[in-house]
Amino acid sequence: MSGTGRAVRAVIVHGGARLGGSETWLARVLPATHDLDVRVVLLSEGPFAEVLESLGVDVDVIPSGRSLRDLAHVARHVASLARRWPADVILADGVKAATLGVAAGTRARVPVVWLKHDHAYDRSLGWVLARAVRTVAGTSAELVAAAGRPDAPVLPVPRPPGVPASASDAARYWQARGISLDRRPVAVFVGRLVRSKGVEDAIRALATDAARTWYLLVVGDDDAAAPGERRRLESIATATGVADRITWAGEVPGAGEWLGAFDAVVVPTGRARHIVGEGFGLVVLEGLMAGVPVAAAAGIPALRLANGAAVTFRPDSPDDLGRALAATGACVEAARRRGEELRREYPDAQTVAAAFVRLVRAATRGDSLPGGERR
Repeated sequence: MSGTGRAVRAVIVHGGARLGGSETWLARVLPATHDLDVRVVLLSEGPFAEVLESLGVDVDVIPSGRSLRDLAHVARHVASLARRWPADVILADGVKAATLGVAAGTRARVPVVWLKHDHAYDRSLGWVLARAVRTVAGTSAELVAAAGRPDAPVLPVPRPPGVPASASDAARYWQARGISLDRRPVAVFVGRLVRSKGVEDAIRALATDAARTWYLLVVGDDDAAAPGERRRLESIATATGVADRITWAGEVPGAGEWLGAFDAVVVPTGRARHIVGEGFGLVVLEGLMAGVPVAAAAGIPALRLANGAAVTFRPDSPDDLGRALAATGACVEAARRRGEELRREYPDAQTVAAAFVRLVRAATRGDSLPGGERR
C-alpha cells in the first residue's frame, strides 16, 4: 500500500468488525492506495480483522465498551500508537471512532479526518465531531451535508473488483448452497439483521395483495447490536402466514457478487433511534451493477444511480413495499442496460483511492481543506 517517496502514516480507528458497507469501502480502497501506510485499531472483534490481515495490514483489536473508563483506555492506546509510530494522521471511521480519534489526536497532537459512512447521531454528537476534526469525508453528498459540511469531499464506495456473476452462474452459486430458486418471483435482502434495515417490512409486504406471489431470500445474520433479531423476524413471518415463502441464508460473504439470480433486490431501510436511512446504499449499487431491478426505500443516496432501474417506496410502509416489488417487472430491461453502463462508468477502487490519498496528504499538511478551515 505504499509507493515511491515518503509514505503518509495513518492510524485508522474503526468501530465495527462485521462485514458491512464501511468495511467493504476500506477493503476495496486500501489495497489500491499508494504512498499510504496504515495501521488499524478495531474497536470490536469479528471477521473484518482477518480481511485486513489478509491485505497485509497491521491490526490491533481493542474491544471497547461504553463506559468512560473503557473509552479513555482506547483513546490512550491510539494516542500512544500515533506518537510511537509516528503517525501523520488519524483516520476515524464511525461515530465512536471519531470520538476516540479526536481525544487521541488532541493528546498526540495529530490531525484527525472523519470518514463518515452513516447518519448516526447527525443532529447531536455527529454535528460536534464534524467541527472537532480537521475535515470530514463521506461516501455520499447527503452524509457530509447532514454533518453541516456540505463542501466536504465525497469518496464513494468503489465498484466491486470483478464483474458480477451472470444470472445463470449466480443461480448455480445459490443452488450449491442449498437454496432453491425454482419458485418465482424471488426478491433478495442482503444486510445485517437490525431493525433499522427494515427486514420486518419486507416480511409484512409478502402478506399484501400486491406481493402475494413473491418469495424472499434473507442474507444476513444477527448483529451484536440486536441479538435475537432473526428469531423475532421468524416469529413475525409465522404470525403473518408467509414463513413458507422466506428462506434464511445466514451470512454469505461476498453475496453482492451473486445477485443476478434474483428478480429484485430489496433495500427496505427505515428509521431507528439515532440513525435515519442509509449513508450510501451499497446493496443498491450491487443490485444495479448486477442488472437486477431494485426496490428501495426512498431517500437512499445510491438511488441517484438507478436511471429507471429502481422502484422506490415510503420507508416503514409494507404496503408501499409490496406495490414496489410488483412494479419491478417493468424495470427489467432498464436494469439490464443500467448494469452494463455502471460496470463501464462507475468509479473503481484506484480512482477512489487516489482521491483518498490526496485528502489525507492535505490533512497532514494543514492545507485549506474542503469542509473546514485550516487548523
